[in-house]
Amino acid sequence: MSDLATGEKVWSTADVTPPSGVELNEIKQPASGEIRVLDVPDGKILTSWGAGAFTRHTWVTATYDMTTGKQIGAAAKYTYTGATADRINSNGSFIRSPDHQLAASSTENGTAVWQLADGKEIWAQRAGENSMTPRRFSPNGVLYGTVGADDTTALAIESRTKKVLAKNLRPGNIPLFNEPSGYGYFGTDSGLFVFPSLTTTSTKSSP
Repeated sequence: MSDLATGEKVWSTADVTPPSGVELNEIKQPASGEIRVLDVPDGKILTSWGAGAFTRHTWVTATYDMTTGKQIGAAAKYTYTGATADRINSNGSFIRSPDHQLAASSTENGTAVWQLADGKEIWAQRAGENSMTPRRFSPNGVLYGTVGADDTTALAIESRTKKVLAKNLRPGNIPLFNEPSGYGYFGTDSGLFVFPSLTTTSTKSSP
């Protein structure tokens, strides 16, 4: 972090204590050395630290105050691949809600949803549950994901409560969303279906 007016360094990740869960080397520095910025919401920085030198795709997320570098809240460990900046990610590795309030990641047991502002986990799937891969958030907080060995079925769930809103959906029909209008849409052999995200059960078709 640098002051744009003076160019002086304010703080850096080398100055702060790595979050719990990050493996340290013999000189007490992060063994992986990989650090990513996931988001910058409301004067906070959400970071993702490599968990260890030999734990590829495993990351520890932690939120820091932008001006002081002080960690806010607890850290959480997740496993995901791909470009962490993607909000819409076909691999289901890491996705953000359009309002930058929530994020979802793949874990060894399925999906975990957490708050971007402080890293607080809202819910996570546990061993024995039907593992879901997160695919996309709608503007009104619906989380779409796929389940099954070959991601053959899609679900729509309420992102904060984990309530299942719809199941047995076709993965190819997980909608895209136009953020200015909030409308969702997807194409099929029968035509283009468009619907308002505030009433996800309502659809209309156009050629």
